[in-house]
Amino acid sequence: MGGAKHIRLFGLLVLAGITAACGFAPIYGDNSVQYAAADHLRLIEITKIQGAPGTERLRQVLIGELNDTFRGGDQSEYSLEIAITESFEPMGIRPDGSASREQYILEAHYNLKDNVSGNILEESDVTARNAYDVVLSDFSNFQAREDSAQRGIKEIARSISLRLGLYFSDRDR
Repeated sequence: MGGAKHIRLFGLLVLAGITAACGFAPIYGDNSVQYAAADHLRLIEITKIQGAPGTERLRQVLIGELNDTFRGGDQSEYSLEIAITESFEPMGIRPDGSASREQYILEAHYNLKDNVSGNILEESDVTARNAYDVVLSDFSNFQAREDSAQRGIKEIARSISLRLGLYFSDRDR
């Protein structure tokens, strides 16, 4: 019993040593010499979120999710523009030809611009896919689509935040 404890402790110490020696640094960590990625993210203002008619609700939720990370305001140095599209794709087919399962697909194209130079600093596409069962109840199907959309928006917001955090982290090194 005591030997197993020592082996686990030794393994933990080795893992800590390897992690420290590889140059691992948290994305949002504090760095006294350079801005931390989190400092740059606070200087981003979401200027435009475009989408097809009917995606206003998605735009509002995305703004709410991203505003937790990006503060923007009067001192914003960067502007973020996002274009979103949503689609539905049947996945499972019943014997009568109707869908038994659908996939909700939310795609976002974003670009980050420097407000001073107007240059695009980072541009990418992000996709979130969520599947749900199609049942006989219209209300249940509506609710399943809404839940899929909410999960998709959160995935998109998290992915954009992480990608921009990595961009600033790599740029400052």
